[in-house]
Amino acid sequence: MTLGMVLRHGSGMGAVLVVAVLLSACGLNSHGPWVDDDGRQMQGNEVIQYDGFAACDQQRVVFLFFFGDTYAKDDLGRLGPLTSTVDGSALTYDVGGVLPESAFGTGITHAGREIWIADDRSDYLYIRLPSGQVERWPRAEVSCIEQ
Repeated sequence: MTLGMVLRHGSGMGAVLVVAVLLSACGLNSHGPWVDDDGRQMQGNEVIQYDGFAACDQQRVVFLFFFGDTYAKDDLGRLGPLTSTVDGSALTYDVGGVLPESAFGTGITHAGREIWIADDRSDYLYIRLPSGQVERWPRAEVSCIEQ
């Protein structure tokens, strides 16, 4: 059952409960919206930032989906080791580093933060904070299957 089906055919408390369950399971864009340099709000299939899922002990992890790739701010290591799909090297979250020389701003922003990408986009995405500090988010193509 999709959210659209519930909204068209559902009614009463049962429909409200199903909608609430669907929304909580999908992770809301509580960290957005991200907008491009023209002020257009990015769609969920383009850029969305969301909290991890409690069912998989990921609620302290923040994910960022960026045009088909998922990156994670996991400063506590909840996701376990992350590795590069390019060369198998370990990938880590970092804050306070510098942007790679090849990095450029995308113009996609939220609350004074901007997404930057570089030649290593297959492994990392960068967030420049309003303070000028840089966060390096590793690629994290992880799954969450509730057991």
